[in-house]
Amino acid sequence: MNTPTEKTCTICKALKPLSEFNKRSCSKDGHDYKCRPCAKASNKKTREKHGPKYVATTKNWRAAGNKAKRSPESVAKSRQKDREKYHADPDHREKVLKRQREAKQERLKIPGYREEQNAKSRANYFAKHPERRAYANTYTKEKRQTNEKYHDNEKMSNALIRLKRWQKDIHGSGFTRYYDSAPVNKEYLIYLHAWQANHCYFCNHTIGKRGDHPQYYEHILPRHHGGSDAKDNIVLTCENCNCSRQDKIFHLEWHPNHDVKMVENLFFLKQRTVGEALTANGIEWVKDSENNWMLVSPNGYARHLFILSTFFCSDRNPAAYNGKIAKYLQEEYEDPIILFDKEWFNRNAACINMMKSKLGISLRGPGARQLDVIEISPSEASVFLDAHHVMGQKANTLIRLGLTDGSSLHGVSLFSDKGSTWECDRLSFHGHIPGGMSKLMKNLWLLKGYKPIRSFVDSRYANGAGHEAIGFKYLGKSAESFQWVFPDRMQHQRYLSNFNKITRSLRYYDPSASKEDNIIANGVYKIYTPKRHVILYER
Repeated sequence: MNTPTEKTCTICKALKPLSEFNKRSCSKDGHDYKCRPCAKASNKKTREKHGPKYVATTKNWRAAGNKAKRSPESVAKSRQKDREKYHADPDHREKVLKRQREAKQERLKIPGYREEQNAKSRANYFAKHPERRAYANTYTKEKRQTNEKYHDNEKMSNALIRLKRWQKDIHGSGFTRYYDSAPVNKEYLIYLHAWQANHCYFCNHTIGKRGDHPQYYEHILPRHHGGSDAKDNIVLTCENCNCSRQDKIFHLEWHPNHDVKMVENLFFLKQRTVGEALTANGIEWVKDSENNWMLVSPNGYARHLFILSTFFCSDRNPAAYNGKIAKYLQEEYEDPIILFDKEWFNRNAACINMMKSKLGISLRGPGARQLDVIEISPSEASVFLDAHHVMGQKANTLIRLGLTDGSSLHGVSLFSDKGSTWECDRLSFHGHIPGGMSKLMKNLWLLKGYKPIRSFVDSRYANGAGHEAIGFKYLGKSAESFQWVFPDRMQHQRYLSNFNKITRSLRYYDPSASKEDNIIANGVYKIYTPKRHVILYER
């Protein structure tokens, strides 16, 4: 449809372009029916007829709040124009918001205004939505009875709504500033529920709709003291801790206002997911009389598998033998495989390969005689260890050897010089490489010179029999140590008692408090690691 460019004046009957007519929003074409000269003459005639009283009457009528009738199309067009100006002009937006805030504050001063508005909202809802309310109540009731996951999904949705408020900071000007840190997503909330097993981070009381207390999300380090909204700074808490803590620093300025509850040693709860992963990778598993997991090897040998929660198996939980739960399991069961939940989450493939290797069902690679030993770069070592080693990458040693067939790596070993001995820091293979360990050790002597090689075997995974089979001499077990577990680390950091290294990684530090108190205030705690087997390789 073509838009007309000309119009006939109803007074002088002349055909003129639209530019000769004043704009009028209530008209169909948006212009007045009189041309500008005719409109000017008509207005002059009206003023002469009625005099000054007419102008004063019009002003008083408008000052009283009266408005001329406008068509719905004109109103919608005007509102759209106001919205565009509101979003485009910051100064205008600030004036509008200031006027709205002042008006709201004035209304709130009226006695009974708030109660009256709430009553009107309830009456309006009950009057307009009776069928919708009845349907929603029936639907929710049926879902709660028939769908087991409905409660968890509803809880996750409410949690995400609350977390969206944390991700933004609303200023008086109306601007919304999002933080640079990564937002918390639904997958991380599922992990958080599994990690804390619906227990409060500070006092260990059960939380959630099925627990003793309501569930809240809290910052480990408050935003007032520089804490971010990143997912590694958010934990589950109960209502008592959330309300009483406010913006105080945990352990330095605030402690739970009720006794810390002693809870049972809880292992990793999402065992169904673990079972699916094991079955998909061809690992046979059963459960013993105590409902513990057991991995079964092809020759019938079974080993217990425990995936522990670092949250419950740390020194913060009094029931976890002061953080020595892994040591307790090793004394209670024969050769158990013990993993922590973060190791399983972050390096699932490496954990599966380790289990296969311990059960004798791992991928069989080429023999060591078919492979060559070469020195590799830190990046190559990091990529390989990240995929095949449970404890992850650690390529900061000076000596890095790899087994290769010319196109890809099949094994990596890292060594450091300890003066009188070489020390093997990392050793990992892609599948089972017959003779691979021995070849790497011997080539270290050929490349760097002869010194006895000392190695440590983590007793959570193995007992050192593979090392002894190639001629290692068993020296005993290492001293008992612990690992600091940082909430912002995906892997445990073993700093032993070196507080200086830890304090460099803290978000908050109070010089007037002790170093250990500062560590605890940042949400860092410790888990005691089992003694490692120490072995020596000599010619």
